Amino acid sequence: MFYLDITGTQTMQLEFHHQDSYLDKIKFLVVDVETTGTSAIDNEITEIAAVVVQGGRVIDSYETLVAIKGEITPFISEMTGIRPAMLERAPSLEEAITRFYEMTEDTVVVGHNVRFDLSFLGAAVSRYWPSAKIDNATIDTLTLSRRLLRGEVPNFKLSTIAGALKLDHQPAHRAMADVLATVDLLHLLIERSSSYGVVFLEEFEALPNLIGDRHAKKLRICNYIPRKTGVYWIENQLGEVSYVGKSTNLNERFRSYFNSDSRKKVDPMLGSLASVGIATTATELEALLLESKLIAELRPRFNSLGKIEASNLCYIELPINRKSTKGKTNKLPIRRLSSPQWSSDSQAIGPFRSSASAKLANFALQSILEPNLFSRDNTKEDFDIITGITELLTSPKPTAPNGKSNETLRILQYLSHHLHIKMMTLASSCEFERAELLRRGSDYLIKGILRQWITCYLQEIEILELYASSQDVRLLLSFGQIDISVKEIKKISTLAGSSQIKITSGTPLPNRGDHPPKLARPNGTPDPETFDELWLLWKYITRVNDWEVLTTSTPLALPTFLSHRSFSPTSNKRYDNANPRYPLLCGASNLKMILR
Repeated sequence: MFYLDITGTQTMQLEFHHQDSYLDKIKFLVVDVETTGTSAIDNEITEIAAVVVQGGRVIDSYETLVAIKGEITPFISEMTGIRPAMLERAPSLEEAITRFYEMTEDTVVVGHNVRFDLSFLGAAVSRYWPSAKIDNATIDTLTLSRRLLRGEVPNFKLSTIAGALKLDHQPAHRAMADVLATVDLLHLLIERSSSYGVVFLEEFEALPNLIGDRHAKKLRICNYIPRKTGVYWIENQLGEVSYVGKSTNLNERFRSYFNSDSRKKVDPMLGSLASVGIATTATELEALLLESKLIAELRPRFNSLGKIEASNLCYIELPINRKSTKGKTNKLPIRRLSSPQWSSDSQAIGPFRSSASAKLANFALQSILEPNLFSRDNTKEDFDIITGITELLTSPKPTAPNGKSNETLRILQYLSHHLHIKMMTLASSCEFERAELLRRGSDYLIKGILRQWITCYLQEIEILELYASSQDVRLLLSFGQIDISVKEIKKISTLAGSSQIKITSGTPLPNRGDHPPKLARPNGTPDPETFDELWLLWKYITRVNDWEVLTTSTPLALPTFLSHRSFSPTSNKRYDNANPRYPLLCGASNLKMILR
């Protein structure tokens, strides 16, 4: 791991994704139509006006009256000043709409209640060119005004806003006058939006959907968040990390909290936000692993995983030997990692994140062991199930096809088969609630055993270096430790009582500081501190199918079907003793790692 060798504070460092989407580069087509009524089906257009503006300058304009086939009512004539005689020699709708449609190329259409204008214009385009349509991005100054001008004007009519804010042009129910007033309003709204940190078109479009005014001012932080892959963390005024997340587009992800994320935790999380830390990485995998590492280290308040302390993880304790079960009537106990009852030779299945999931898994396991395991008449076959699980978990080394691979994973096939039979028996007896509990418990049990086996196995590999060309990802693993390269770290802070932003580069990754002593854990169980990280790594590995082995310390054999769903009692897939399909990874530099 390395850090960017830059220190100090920067005053301004905006991150742009697409220069063409910066508001100053956008061509806005501001439009207004006058009509004989409110229905695009039953009424007609009497006047069209359009102005193209870019960077505050007018670069094109068009204005025309439009001949109509019907009549214009006295009310409309009085309101707009357009008399029937004025339309007698006006251009046809086809001629007018052709010129307007040409102006829509590479523009964003703007209007005050733009849906009304586009309903008439879109209907006219479809009338003459059925396959054509106006599908440009749109900006509605009416909805933006409701967000940005709230409290400054009594209502949001264009005439009211123009008068109250003394815009250069005043609307007069004529198309061009209304367009010029809308242009003035558009420029005012762009200026106002800058206080919310808006610099891109997509941000300007999303502005009306901000979740609340009291958090909206913090949106300007997004100006300094890069549109890159990495990890972010949110800190409160005391410097405590309250949330850790990752994304392939940090800027877009962070903005979503302000306009589209409706989860309950978002409001208090933004309320406590004082600064945002950013660590960019080269790949999504590194971001995924770094996020897991920081959550395990910091236990943030708003991360669901962060609420689970290692000491509260649960395990199903297994009997050490067959004699220890003789004459007992109790069931397999569930213990927490902090339990003082663990001995140096304890065996267990786990960890499980909650006692509820551990109890369901225990229910599934005991449903196929009872009644014999804890009685004087327990059979060798039933105890062999426990022995098989114990051997599998305490010796997590996959073997080659010519070895004892079938025997190693036989226990998973056995569990799946008998759980399926038990589930069907319960269902046929109309014990549907118990069958559902068994289904859920089976998933927890099979997944728990597989996770434990795989993560322990990954912790034992001395060195493994892989490369996937499709993802351009290089992975280096050594005894459960993964090499993560951090490209840049910086912290973006809001200054109390000020609108200024402070950016500090080269800061270290956050850490909790006080590390409680590690608790003794049962034999064959993974280190709870790196458990999540290694399981995430395995899930990522199984998603990519073109891994190339660059370096390995020992020949490896990994089953292609290592997913808990492959062994699920409800799965259609079945483990085949005759064809286990183990690809042997012998360390050749060009050998493909074939994983499901």
